[in-house]
Amino acid sequence: MRPLYGGPLNYVAFSRAVERLDGWYRDRGILGQVIDFNFENGIVDLTVGEAVVGSIDLAFQDPKTNSPKAQGATQPAVIRRHLTTQPGRVYSLRQAKQDIDSIYSTGLF
Repeated sequence: MRPLYGGPLNYVAFSRAVERLDGWYRDRGILGQVIDFNFENGIVDLTVGEAVVGSIDLAFQDPKTNSPKAQGATQPAVIRRHLTTQPGRVYSLRQAKQDIDSIYSTGLF
């Protein structure tokens, strides 16, 4: 794809560039996409939205009743050390899947 900087704005080429950027996020499993753009004084300004992890809370469940319970048999620190997803970082579906696989690979669940 040829660079779009410095040339006239072609709507089809611009749309493809936005699709490529959205595809970059999708291919990496990152929740992000172009959410807005502004064209002013010959310059296009894109706004990209990204989902950011706010917090990670662990919840325990009674295996017999499936109801929530205050504590589990596994210490939260044991689970947390297998998480690469961290608060304040951009959320990645790929990373979350790796975290889940890592937790299940402990054999505790």
